[in-house]
Amino acid sequence: MLLVCDLGRLLLLLAFAGTLLSGHATAPTVIGTAVVSSAFMGVSNPVAMAAIKQLVPPAQMADAAAQNQIRFFTTTALGAPLAGFLFSLGRAYPFLAEALLYLVSGALILRIRRPMQARHEGTERMSPRGAVLGFVLLARHPILRPMLAWIVCFNLAFTQTGAFLALIATADDRGASHLVVGLTVSLAGTGGLLGALAAGVVVRQVRPSTIFLCTAWAAPVCALALLVAPGVLPLGLIVGCVFAAVPCVNAVFYSYVATSVPDRYQGRALGAVTFMSLLSQPIGILMVGLLFDLAGPTLVFLMMAVVSALAALFTLGPTMRDLPRPEDVARW
Repeated sequence: MLLVCDLGRLLLLLAFAGTLLSGHATAPTVIGTAVVSSAFMGVSNPVAMAAIKQLVPPAQMADAAAQNQIRFFTTTALGAPLAGFLFSLGRAYPFLAEALLYLVSGALILRIRRPMQARHEGTERMSPRGAVLGFVLLARHPILRPMLAWIVCFNLAFTQTGAFLALIATADDRGASHLVVGLTVSLAGTGGLLGALAAGVVVRQVRPSTIFLCTAWAAPVCALALLVAPGVLPLGLIVGCVFAAVPCVNAVFYSYVATSVPDRYQGRALGAVTFMSLLSQPIGILMVGLLFDLAGPTLVFLMMAVVSALAALFTLGPTMRDLPRPEDVARW
Protein backbone atom coordinates (compact mmCIF):
# COMPACT_ATOMS: atom_id res chain seq x y z
CA MET A 1 0.00 0.00 0.00
CA LEU A 2 2.85 2.37 0.79
CA LEU A 3 4.51 1.66 -2.55
CA VAL A 4 1.26 2.08 -4.46
CA CYS A 5 0.60 5.43 -2.77
CA ASP A 6 4.15 6.65 -3.46
CA LEU A 7 3.93 5.54 -7.08
CA GLY A 8 0.49 7.12 -7.45
CA ARG A 9 1.68 10.48 -6.13
CA LEU A 10 4.83 10.25 -8.26
CA LEU A 11 2.81 9.80 -11.47
CA LEU A 12 0.24 12.39 -10.39
CA LEU A 13 2.84 15.08 -9.76
CA LEU A 14 4.76 14.32 -12.93
CA ALA A 15 1.53 14.70 -14.90
CA PHE A 16 0.69 17.94 -13.12
CA ALA A 17 4.20 19.33 -13.69
CA GLY A 18 3.74 18.48 -17.36
CA THR A 19 0.56 20.54 -17.55
CA LEU A 20 2.38 23.46 -15.92
CA LEU A 21 5.29 23.25 -18.35
CA SER A 22 2.93 23.10 -21.31
CA GLY A 23 0.83 26.00 -19.98
CA HIS A 24 -2.39 23.99 -19.87
CA ALA A 25 -2.95 23.91 -16.09
CA THR A 26 -6.45 25.03 -15.09
CA ALA A 27 -8.11 25.64 -11.73
CA PRO A 28 -9.95 22.27 -11.83
CA THR A 29 -6.61 20.56 -12.59
CA VAL A 30 -4.99 22.20 -9.56
CA ILE A 31 -7.90 21.29 -7.28
CA GLY A 32 -8.09 17.74 -8.62
CA THR A 33 -4.37 17.20 -8.10
CA ALA A 34 -4.57 18.48 -4.52
CA VAL A 35 -7.58 16.28 -3.70
CA VAL A 36 -6.11 13.08 -5.18
CA SER A 37 -2.73 13.71 -3.54
CA SER A 38 -4.44 14.24 -0.17
CA ALA A 39 -6.42 11.02 -0.68
CA PHE A 40 -3.18 9.08 -1.18
CA MET A 41 -1.84 10.69 2.00
CA GLY A 42 -4.99 9.71 3.89
CA VAL A 43 -4.38 6.08 2.96
CA SER A 44 -0.62 5.97 3.44
CA ASN A 45 -0.33 7.78 6.77
CA PRO A 46 -2.32 5.27 8.89
CA VAL A 47 -0.54 2.39 7.13
CA ALA A 48 2.88 3.88 7.86
CA MET A 49 2.02 4.51 11.51
CA ALA A 50 0.63 1.00 11.92
CA ALA A 51 3.80 -0.50 10.40
CA ILE A 52 5.99 1.16 13.05
CA LYS A 53 4.74 -1.35 15.60
CA GLN A 54 6.25 -4.21 13.57
CA LEU A 55 9.62 -2.47 13.28
CA VAL A 56 10.12 -1.13 16.81
CA PRO A 57 10.01 -3.03 20.12
CA PRO A 58 7.27 -1.96 22.56
CA ALA A 59 9.73 -0.33 24.98
CA GLN A 60 10.88 2.02 22.22
CA MET A 61 7.47 2.95 20.81
CA ALA A 62 7.35 6.29 22.62
CA ASP A 63 10.81 7.21 21.31
CA ALA A 64 9.84 6.19 17.78
CA ALA A 65 6.67 8.26 17.95
CA ALA A 66 8.68 11.23 19.24
CA GLN A 67 11.16 10.93 16.37
CA ASN A 68 8.26 10.93 13.91
CA GLN A 69 7.18 14.24 15.44
CA ILE A 70 10.63 15.65 14.60
CA ARG A 71 10.14 14.56 11.00
CA PHE A 72 6.70 16.14 10.79
CA PHE A 73 7.57 19.51 12.33
CA THR A 74 10.89 19.76 10.48
CA THR A 75 9.22 19.28 7.13
CA THR A 76 6.47 21.70 8.17
CA ALA A 77 9.06 24.35 9.04
CA LEU A 78 11.34 23.81 6.02
CA GLY A 79 8.84 22.74 3.36
CA ALA A 80 7.19 26.11 2.76
CA PRO A 81 10.37 28.19 2.27
CA LEU A 82 11.93 25.47 0.11
CA ALA A 83 8.81 25.23 -2.03
CA GLY A 84 8.75 29.00 -2.32
CA PHE A 85 12.35 29.06 -3.55
CA LEU A 86 11.69 26.33 -6.12
CA PHE A 87 8.50 28.10 -7.23
CA SER A 88 10.52 31.25 -7.87
CA LEU A 89 12.64 29.24 -10.32
CA GLY A 90 9.59 27.91 -12.15
CA ARG A 91 6.07 26.79 -11.34
CA ALA A 92 6.76 23.14 -12.10
CA TYR A 93 9.90 22.78 -9.98
CA PRO A 94 8.26 22.22 -6.56
CA PHE A 95 6.16 19.40 -7.97
CA LEU A 96 9.06 17.80 -9.83
CA ALA A 97 11.10 17.91 -6.61
CA GLU A 98 8.25 16.30 -4.66
CA ALA A 99 7.88 13.59 -7.30
CA LEU A 100 11.61 12.85 -6.96
CA LEU A 101 11.20 12.54 -3.18
CA TYR A 102 8.40 9.99 -3.61
CA LEU A 103 10.76 7.99 -5.82
CA VAL A 104 13.36 8.07 -3.02
CA SER A 105 10.68 7.13 -0.50
CA GLY A 106 9.68 4.08 -2.53
CA ALA A 107 13.31 2.98 -2.82
CA LEU A 108 13.75 3.26 0.96
CA ILE A 109 10.59 1.23 1.59
CA LEU A 110 11.99 -1.56 -0.60
CA ARG A 111 15.07 -1.69 1.64
CA ILE A 112 13.03 -2.64 4.72
CA ARG A 113 13.66 -6.34 5.26
CA ARG A 114 11.42 -7.04 8.26
CA PRO A 115 7.70 -7.82 7.84
CA MET A 116 5.62 -4.66 8.13
CA GLN A 117 2.37 -6.46 8.89
CA ALA A 118 1.56 -8.92 11.68
CA ARG A 119 0.49 -12.39 10.59
CA HIS A 120 -3.05 -13.43 11.38
CA GLU A 121 -5.21 -16.28 10.22
CA GLY A 122 -8.19 -15.76 7.98
CA THR A 123 -9.17 -12.83 5.81
CA GLU A 124 -11.61 -10.02 6.41
CA ARG A 125 -13.79 -8.60 3.67
CA MET A 126 -14.43 -4.93 3.25
CA SER A 127 -17.89 -4.00 4.53
CA PRO A 128 -19.73 -0.95 5.89
CA ARG A 129 -19.35 -2.43 9.38
CA GLY A 130 -15.62 -2.82 8.89
CA ALA A 131 -15.32 0.79 7.79
CA VAL A 132 -16.65 2.05 11.15
CA LEU A 133 -14.88 -0.56 13.28
CA GLY A 134 -11.98 1.79 13.99
CA PHE A 135 -14.36 4.41 15.40
CA VAL A 136 -16.08 1.75 17.54
CA LEU A 137 -12.75 0.57 18.93
CA LEU A 138 -11.75 4.10 19.90
CA ALA A 139 -15.16 4.83 21.46
CA ARG A 140 -14.94 1.70 23.62
CA HIS A 141 -11.30 2.04 24.65
CA PRO A 142 -11.05 3.35 28.25
CA ILE A 143 -7.76 5.23 27.63
CA LEU A 144 -7.95 6.31 23.99
CA ARG A 145 -11.53 7.61 24.22
CA PRO A 146 -10.89 10.59 26.56
CA MET A 147 -7.52 11.28 24.90
CA LEU A 148 -9.02 11.52 21.42
CA ALA A 149 -11.96 13.58 22.67
CA TRP A 150 -9.53 16.15 24.04
CA ILE A 151 -7.31 16.09 20.92
CA VAL A 152 -10.26 16.71 18.57
CA CYS A 153 -11.56 19.62 20.64
CA PHE A 154 -8.05 21.02 21.09
CA ASN A 155 -7.60 20.98 17.30
CA LEU A 156 -10.75 23.07 16.95
CA ALA A 157 -9.09 25.81 19.02
CA PHE A 158 -5.42 25.46 18.10
CA THR A 159 -5.30 23.86 14.66
CA GLN A 160 -1.98 24.90 13.16
CA THR A 161 -3.37 26.55 10.03
CA GLY A 162 -6.13 28.26 12.02
CA ALA A 163 -3.66 29.63 14.58
CA PHE A 164 -1.39 30.89 11.80
CA LEU A 165 -4.38 32.52 10.12
CA ALA A 166 -5.32 34.25 13.38
CA LEU A 167 -1.76 35.49 13.85
CA ILE A 168 -1.49 36.82 10.29
CA ALA A 169 -4.89 38.54 10.43
CA THR A 170 -4.14 40.08 13.84
CA ALA A 171 -0.71 41.29 12.76
CA ASP A 172 -2.19 42.83 9.62
CA ASP A 173 -4.96 44.44 11.66
CA ARG A 174 -2.31 46.06 13.91
CA GLY A 175 -0.41 47.40 10.91
CA ALA A 176 2.61 45.11 11.14
CA SER A 177 5.04 44.89 8.23
CA HIS A 178 5.36 41.74 6.13
CA LEU A 179 8.69 41.02 7.86
CA VAL A 180 7.12 41.17 11.31
CA VAL A 181 4.21 38.98 10.17
CA GLY A 182 6.66 36.39 8.85
CA LEU A 183 8.71 36.48 12.06
CA THR A 184 5.57 36.07 14.16
CA VAL A 185 4.42 32.97 12.28
CA SER A 186 7.98 31.64 12.29
CA LEU A 187 8.17 31.95 16.08
CA ALA A 188 4.97 29.94 16.42
CA GLY A 189 6.22 27.23 14.08
CA THR A 190 9.62 27.10 15.78
CA GLY A 191 7.88 26.24 19.03
CA GLY A 192 6.54 23.05 17.47
CA LEU A 193 9.97 22.16 16.07
CA LEU A 194 11.70 22.69 19.43
CA GLY A 195 9.01 20.63 21.13
CA ALA A 196 9.55 17.83 18.63
CA LEU A 197 13.30 17.83 19.32
CA ALA A 198 12.65 17.56 23.06
CA ALA A 199 9.77 15.07 22.82
CA GLY A 200 11.98 11.98 23.11
CA VAL A 201 13.43 13.12 26.43
CA VAL A 202 10.11 14.40 27.74
CA VAL A 203 8.15 11.18 27.10
CA ARG A 204 10.87 9.17 28.84
CA GLN A 205 11.17 11.41 31.90
CA VAL A 206 7.66 12.81 32.44
CA ARG A 207 4.52 10.87 33.38
CA PRO A 208 1.93 10.67 30.56
CA SER A 209 -0.75 12.18 32.82
CA THR A 210 1.46 15.18 33.51
CA ILE A 211 2.08 15.72 29.79
CA PHE A 212 -1.63 15.71 28.98
CA LEU A 213 -2.74 17.78 31.97
CA CYS A 214 -0.07 20.46 31.50
CA THR A 215 -0.76 20.77 27.78
CA ALA A 216 -4.53 20.79 28.19
CA TRP A 217 -4.62 23.55 30.80
CA ALA A 218 -1.76 25.59 29.38
CA ALA A 219 -3.73 26.06 26.14
CA PRO A 220 -6.59 28.21 27.57
CA VAL A 221 -4.10 30.17 29.71
CA CYS A 222 -2.03 30.96 26.60
CA ALA A 223 -5.18 31.87 24.66
CA LEU A 224 -6.10 34.40 27.37
CA ALA A 225 -2.54 35.71 27.26
CA LEU A 226 -3.06 36.44 23.56
CA LEU A 227 -5.83 38.86 24.53
CA VAL A 228 -3.48 41.08 26.52
CA ALA A 229 -0.16 40.53 24.72
CA PRO A 230 1.38 43.82 23.54
CA GLY A 231 2.62 44.20 19.99
CA VAL A 232 2.75 41.37 17.47
CA LEU A 233 5.87 39.26 18.04
CA PRO A 234 4.76 38.14 21.54
CA LEU A 235 1.72 36.53 19.89
CA GLY A 236 4.04 34.17 18.01
CA LEU A 237 5.94 33.34 21.20
CA ILE A 238 2.73 32.48 23.06
CA VAL A 239 1.36 30.26 20.29
CA GLY A 240 4.83 28.69 19.99
CA CYS A 241 4.60 27.66 23.65
CA VAL A 242 1.36 25.80 22.92
CA PHE A 243 2.76 24.15 19.81
CA ALA A 244 5.89 23.07 21.74
CA ALA A 245 3.78 20.70 23.84
CA VAL A 246 1.89 19.15 20.91
CA PRO A 247 4.66 16.74 19.74
CA CYS A 248 4.92 15.25 23.24
CA VAL A 249 1.17 14.65 23.37
CA ASN A 250 1.16 13.11 19.90
CA ALA A 251 4.08 10.82 20.75
CA VAL A 252 2.36 9.50 23.86
CA PHE A 253 -1.01 9.09 22.14
CA TYR A 254 0.32 7.12 19.17
CA SER A 255 2.33 4.95 21.57
CA TYR A 256 -0.91 4.02 23.34
CA VAL A 257 -2.55 3.15 20.02
CA ALA A 258 0.39 0.94 19.06
CA THR A 259 0.57 -0.92 22.36
CA SER A 260 -3.13 -1.32 23.20
CA VAL A 261 -4.91 -1.94 19.88
CA PRO A 262 -4.62 -5.46 18.38
CA ASP A 263 -2.43 -5.73 15.28
CA ARG A 264 -5.26 -6.58 12.90
CA TYR A 265 -7.12 -3.40 13.90
CA GLN A 266 -4.17 -0.97 13.85
CA GLY A 267 -4.92 0.41 10.41
CA ARG A 268 -8.62 0.91 11.13
CA ALA A 269 -7.98 2.60 14.47
CA LEU A 270 -5.32 4.91 13.02
CA GLY A 271 -7.52 5.67 10.02
CA ALA A 272 -10.28 6.74 12.40
CA VAL A 273 -7.82 8.87 14.37
CA THR A 274 -6.59 10.56 11.19
CA PHE A 275 -10.15 11.20 9.99
CA MET A 276 -11.26 12.79 13.26
CA SER A 277 -8.11 14.89 13.58
CA LEU A 278 -8.38 16.19 10.02
CA LEU A 279 -12.13 16.78 10.34
CA SER A 280 -11.63 19.25 13.19
CA GLN A 281 -9.09 21.33 11.26
CA PRO A 282 -11.30 22.83 8.52
CA ILE A 283 -13.99 23.54 11.12
CA GLY A 284 -11.47 25.36 13.30
CA ILE A 285 -10.11 27.36 10.36
CA LEU A 286 -13.63 28.38 9.29
CA MET A 287 -14.46 29.46 12.86
CA VAL A 288 -11.34 31.65 13.00
CA GLY A 289 -12.25 33.37 9.73
CA LEU A 290 -15.90 33.94 10.66
CA LEU A 291 -15.16 35.25 14.16
CA PHE A 292 -12.41 37.55 12.93
CA ASP A 293 -14.80 39.06 10.38
CA LEU A 294 -17.44 39.54 13.09
CA ALA A 295 -15.38 41.10 15.89
CA GLY A 296 -11.66 40.95 15.16
CA PRO A 297 -8.92 39.18 17.12
CA THR A 298 -10.46 39.62 20.59
CA LEU A 299 -13.36 37.28 19.85
CA VAL A 300 -11.03 34.82 18.08
CA PHE A 301 -8.67 34.53 21.05
CA LEU A 302 -11.58 34.36 23.49
CA MET A 303 -13.09 31.51 21.47
CA MET A 304 -9.75 29.69 21.53
CA ALA A 305 -9.64 30.05 25.32
CA VAL A 306 -13.22 28.83 25.85
CA VAL A 307 -12.98 25.84 23.48
CA SER A 308 -9.59 24.71 24.80
CA ALA A 309 -10.82 25.08 28.41
CA LEU A 310 -13.88 22.95 27.68
CA ALA A 311 -11.63 20.41 25.98
CA ALA A 312 -9.36 20.30 29.02
CA LEU A 313 -12.27 19.02 31.11
CA PHE A 314 -11.77 15.62 29.43
CA THR A 315 -8.43 15.33 31.24
CA LEU A 316 -9.94 15.55 34.73
CA GLY A 317 -11.36 12.02 34.79
CA PRO A 318 -9.66 9.33 36.89
CA THR A 319 -8.27 7.58 33.81
CA MET A 320 -6.46 10.63 32.48
CA ARG A 321 -5.16 11.61 35.93
CA ASP A 322 -3.44 8.24 36.43
CA LEU A 323 -2.24 7.03 33.03
CA PRO A 324 0.19 4.08 32.90
CA ARG A 325 3.28 4.15 30.70
CA PRO A 326 2.41 3.16 27.08
CA GLU A 327 4.66 0.09 27.22
CA ASP A 328 2.82 -1.12 30.35
CA VAL A 329 -0.62 -1.10 28.70
CA ALA A 330 -1.97 -4.54 27.87
CA ARG A 331 -3.80 -5.01 24.60
CA TRP A 332 -7.45 -4.26 25.03
